[in-house]
Amino acid sequence: MLEKKDEKIVLKINFSIDLLNRNIKKYSGYFNELNKKFSDGKIYLELIQDGFLMIFQDEIAFKDYHNFPKEIERNLSQMDYEDKSFLFDKKLPKSLFPKKGILLNSESYSGDMEILLPIVKKFYERMHPDIQIIQKSDILVQILFKNIEALKAFTNFLYWKVYSLKNK
Repeated sequence: MLEKKDEKIVLKINFSIDLLNRNIKKYSGYFNELNKKFSDGKIYLELIQDGFLMIFQDEIAFKDYHNFPKEIERNLSQMDYEDKSFLFDKKLPKSLFPKKGILLNSESYSGDMEILLPIVKKFYERMHPDIQIIQKSDILVQILFKNIEALKAFTNFLYWKVYSLKNK
């Protein structure tokens, strides 16, 4: 269990496909600016050589980020193309999607996995049935996007997060 609810949670994140890592890095400053302006900087992305650190101010910020609200679909339909295209410069064609899927590796540098894992598992399982959570160790969790539709559900969530911050 977390010793304090106000303890920072730091996750090292990278994708098995470098295109995704590069595009997250490209827009991390934009995300940080919006988050600082509209959410008091409760989440911060810090670039590192092989991915990025996602720093949550506390357990509440972690839970808030992993909230999958019902209004996401309505808001996504209201977004214009510019809002939706912030993450990828090019679409990843279905034919190029790896047969093994795409992995998002999430390594916990701080925070208790016994508390964090159920939150993450519930969040991604609700997002799409073809997203699988694989606990590799006490600190490493892999999120497997089995197909392009699962990845699209995830990117739609990211679009929605930025859109909702921008339109607060």
